[in-house]
Order: sequence, then structure tokens, then C-alpha cells
Amino acid sequence: MTSVSRETWRLNRRLLALAILPALALILAGCTKVEQPKGWAAPVINGDTIYLSIQGKHLVAVARNGGAERWRFPDGRTEKDIELEGIYGEPAVVGDRILIGDHGGNLYSIATADGSLKWTARTNGSLIGAIAVSGDLAIVGSGDGYVYAFALSDGAQRWRTALGDHIWSRPIIRDSLAYVPVLDGRLAALDVATGTLRAQPAFKASAGLPTTGTLAGNRIIVGSLNKRLYAVNIADGSTAWSFPGENWFWTTPLVDGDRVYAGNLDHVVYALNLADGSLLWQYDTAAPVRSAPAISGGMLIVASTDGVVHGIDAAKGDRKWATSPLDTNLYANLTLDGAVVYVQGENGAVWTVRPDDGSLAQFRAKP
Repeated sequence: MTSVSRETWRLNRRLLALAILPALALILAGCTKVEQPKGWAAPVINGDTIYLSIQGKHLVAVARNGGAERWRFPDGRTEKDIELEGIYGEPAVVGDRILIGDHGGNLYSIATADGSLKWTARTNGSLIGAIAVSGDLAIVGSGDGYVYAFALSDGAQRWRTALGDHIWSRPIIRDSLAYVPVLDGRLAALDVATGTLRAQPAFKASAGLPTTGTLAGNRIIVGSLNKRLYAVNIADGSTAWSFPGENWFWTTPLVDGDRVYAGNLDHVVYALNLADGSLLWQYDTAAPVRSAPAISGGMLIVASTDGVVHGIDAAKGDRKWATSPLDTNLYANLTLDGAVVYVQGENGAVWTVRPDDGSLAQFRAKP
């Protein structure tokens, strides 16, 4: 491939990725249908096992060392009547169980030992955000506008609370409250034990909050579809600061020390002062960023939707390395595991990247 044709190919990939994201928003909102939602759940590591969502059709447990498959759910034999419909939220490991939700509105509790199904629960809307766990409850927001709490032991519904609009994010648990970003722009607060909506006025942006926020002390940092990133005081719902981008903040911000790192669909990663939201530096990825970044040894690792992984000096914002484009779009959050970062593509393939030099190795081929 010549240098000209390579650049043309990369440009076409970037334009395609940018066009896909608004379409994905319509799919998640239930405004349009797809035959098989793929999802973008990131790898989850627990002990010597890595759990992978393979194109939204299977949850697969593989060996952390070498990637040998241990089990998959559903396996096509014992769960013949189960067909997953896209996994967007990262699985939650709780003791000897792993919990997943799918685009079809189903919540599954699966044994980590062998992948057998323990129980199933159902909501009336798509499950896009990951599941939060508090005590003996699994708490999840649904596309039907409700937040549900299910018993971890048997999946029995303990409570559900109407919030009135789609929920695409994982609830954020702090003490006895669950903070839930909602697509009407609110950051709602619910009592974990009862589901009672907190009476105090909630924060409300002028557009939806599409993804999970990040807890930073007494604040939650959360992005909005109004092109702003907010720091919200959880005590009273007031805005500590907000920062404008040129497009949606549709990724979970990373807080590290006194800094906030957030990618935007405007092809930029922003580094902000946690205290006041002032801009420290910005880095152009040349393509939208939906994945949450990772940080290791002073290196910020960012994946852009065109398949490129970037290594950025976290202090100064200088580019240290960038991989060649992978043959897939990158939407899943990055997963840090010691000396490597796991990167999962939309096509189901998984790679490891070394934060220090960007060395890339394939961990698992696409299905």
C-alpha cells in the first residue's frame, strides 16, 4: 500500500467511524433496530481469568496467561434457548458469579467456575450501562427509564424506580446512594436500599448524560451530549465547573491525581485541572474517541475509533507513540493489567499494548 493510498484508507476509516456513532446512539435509544447489536464491553480481569464479550453474542472466559478458552456462555448446548443481544456494559465479578446485561434487557448471573447459568432477570428496556453492585444487590439502569435492583442470590427484584428517560450508564455508588446519569440530562440520586429518589434538586444538563461518570472525592465528573464536561458537587447537585468541547463527551473520564483526562468525538483528548476545569493540554487523535483511556507510568493510553492506539505524555500532552491502525473500530474502554493494556476491537479481536513503547501483540484473533 502506497503512502497516499494508506492515508486515503485512514481518512475513509475516520469518516466511517464518525458517521457510525450517531447511528449507534439511535440504536441504543431504541429509535432503530439492528439484526445483532455487537456491543462494546471491555475485557474484565479477575485472578487468572479474563472475561471477554465476543461481538455481543458470547461471554468467554480465557486464561490470563496465553488466552486459552475455559468456557463460553451461552455454549449452544446447555443454554440452547438463550441468545445474547449485544453486551455494552462491562461484566461485574462478584465472588463466584459474573453478571452481564444485554441489549435485549436481560440480566444473567453466571458461575465463574464453569459458565453455568445461575439465574436470569429481565427489564423492559435495553441494558447499555454496566451493573453496579452494593451489598447484596445488583443495580442497573435500563432503556425503559427505570433503575432496577435485583438480589445477587437469586435475581429477585427488590425495587425499581422510574426516572423517565433512557439510562445508558452504570450507577455510581457512594455510601448509601446510587447516582445515575440519565438521558434527560439529570444526575439522579437514589437510596440504594429502597430505590427512593432523593428529594434534593438534582443536577441537570441541557442535554443527555450518555455514559458513566467518575467519582472524584465529593464530585462526579460526567460528560454530556451538549458538548460539555461537568464536575458536579454531589452534596447539592451544583456545578463546580464545566468545560466545552466541540462534540459529545461520550466516554467515561479518567481521574488521576489532580487531573481529569477525557476524550471527545471532536477527535481531541483533553487534560483538565480537577480543581477548576482549566485546560492543561489537548491532543489531536485525528478520529473520534469513545473509549475510556488508561494511564500507566506517566503514559496516557488512548484508543481512537479509527483503530489507532496512542501513547501520550500525561504531564505535557506530547505524543510518544502511536500504533498502526488496527483492522477494526475501537469503541471499548481500555483495560490496564500491569505492564500491558488490553484493547478489544469491534470485530472481537483483542490485542495487548505496552504503555512504555506501544509494542502491539495480538492476544486473541477475531472469531
